[in-house]
Amino acid sequence: MSTLKVNAITETDGSAFPFGFTKLDNVASTSTVDNITFTSLDVTKFKAFRLVFAALPVSDNVKLTFRFMSGSSIASSSNYSWAFMGVSGSSSHFEEHATGEASARVHNNSGNASIEGWRTVMDIVMQTTNDFEAANNYATWVGNRVDGSGNYRWESGTLYYENDSDTDGFKLAPDSGSFNKYSYTLYGLSR
Repeated sequence: MSTLKVNAITETDGSAFPFGFTKLDNVASTSTVDNITFTSLDVTKFKAFRLVFAALPVSDNVKLTFRFMSGSSIASSSNYSWAFMGVSGSSSHFEEHATGEASARVHNNSGNASIEGWRTVMDIVMQTTNDFEAANNYATWVGNRVDGSGNYRWESGTLYYENDSDTDGFKLAPDSGSFNKYSYTLYGLSR
């Protein structure tokens, strides 16, 4: 058996060949912040974004929320629809769903002890001028959380922002309070 080793693959113009995701940002912090916001992402270069995220809230039993951004403005119309399902520590199945909301819920209540919190991987697609009306502005995710009683929960979901607004960012925040600790890596998927 032989092995092919390649130092670099380039486009015909000599530029680097875009192998999927490009790392855009990487942060780990124990500083308290109200939200984590990404603005003015390059949606002309990247079709989608992947966020690998973990956080611990200051307050016990708060939910994780998501909103799109357009520049520095929050996409605030009450046009968010979201749904997720999960499995609780007792192997019980649960589902939640809402439409016409001012934000989308990503995960249910998290605890604030050191072993609790949210952990999720989220794929996010923004709406751009070149897309047909409401073709994008959606996200999907899979993750888990440990609630305020130390119970493990697996959750997977999706959200959709029903609006023809171009977006180029997003905001994650607890539905009450702040993040106490957090870490994330943001990747862009080339067009």
